[in-house]
Amino acid sequence: MTDETRDHLEKVRSHLRDAAAAGDEAAAELAEHVDAYLGGEQGDQEHGALIDRLREGVLRFEVSHPTLSHAVQGVVDSMTASGI
Repeated sequence: MTDETRDHLEKVRSHLRDAAAAGDEAAAELAEHVDAYLGGEQGDQEHGALIDRLREGVLRFEVSHPTLSHAVQGVVDSMTASGI
């Protein structure tokens, strides 16, 4: 994982935690997946699964949390650009 991707993921995790604290269960669930990924708890085969979850998050948060949706899209773009 590149430093840029890690930075994006950490920013998204922060946004997700904020949304989760406001009661958004979908954000809390996605934050757990990002935590596991950043913590190295997922193997290489899980990269694709995380990207799929992030893409779902982009669509899910587009109306309710547009800033979060944009941040999540940035992570997806960074991960796919780096070949993850």
